[in-house]
Amino acid sequence: MATTDVDGRLRRTAPLAALVAGVFLLSACGGGDAASEETSKRLPEGNDACELLEQGAAATALGVSDVEVTPSGFQCDFRAVDGFAGANVIRGQAMDAMATGEEVDLEGTPGTRLEGAGESSCGVGVTLDPDDEAQQFAVIANSDTSDDAKDPCTLSDDVAQAVLNGLPE
Repeated sequence: MATTDVDGRLRRTAPLAALVAGVFLLSACGGGDAASEETSKRLPEGNDACELLEQGAAATALGVSDVEVTPSGFQCDFRAVDGFAGANVIRGQAMDAMATGEEVDLEGTPGTRLEGAGESSCGVGVTLDPDDEAQQFAVIANSDTSDDAKDPCTLSDDVAQAVLNGLPE
């Protein structure tokens, strides 16, 4: 991969990463009350967000052939190798500051729509157990604005659903 490709990818994702980091600071003390219904699904022990989604499942959910995975503590970035689509999976962090109040149904598991950084990004927060902060995750997705690209909210929901599909009951 050429250096300019990496530099371009970093320039495109840096504002999204900064937004997500800022939201963590604003919402570190809050717990989500939207979508507070409990489900039997459980996140595995630990804080590694990359273990929540296999690379192939991420590519399928994003509608691309392959993704590059970049771990960063409780966050994991899944980016299309050849395109703009991508998703940042975040675990164990309250995302209240980004919540829009819109409820999202992920095949029976409730979620809350999260505001993205402009029209090319959107997210969804999922709380599996309202009494356990470690049992929540969020997905912030972005896509280009071309007519044939998936809507970023659809991407975030598809990636969140892929995470849920991989969790044990």
